[in-house]
Amino acid sequence: MNATHTDPLPAVGHTYRVDFGGGNAFEISFGEDAKMTFTKLQEPNKGTVETIRYTHRKLRDGLYLVYWQEQDGTNVVHVEDFVLGRVHTNISFADGTSYHGVSALERIH
Repeated sequence: MNATHTDPLPAVGHTYRVDFGGGNAFEISFGEDAKMTFTKLQEPNKGTVETIRYTHRKLRDGLYLVYWQEQDGTNVVHVEDFVLGRVHTNISFADGTSYHGVSALERIH
């Protein structure tokens, strides 16, 4: 398979809710032009909103690698499975710590 970033991401135009535990719950809205806006749903920093540009790669039908860097230098990598409705995350914070989690990928809009 020659999947590339030009393969459309099924999330575009939709909003999802994810909860990785440990205060890591978000609403994630995927827009056009590889833009995504996420809203933090729990403390700390509940209500924080950030819009980033992401890169994605299709791994197989319904399974995508999605990654980006946030304004504070945090690097986030998702494996988003739209068939099973699950997302795996690997977050590397600017201070050198990291977080790994799994969540349901719940489409809400």
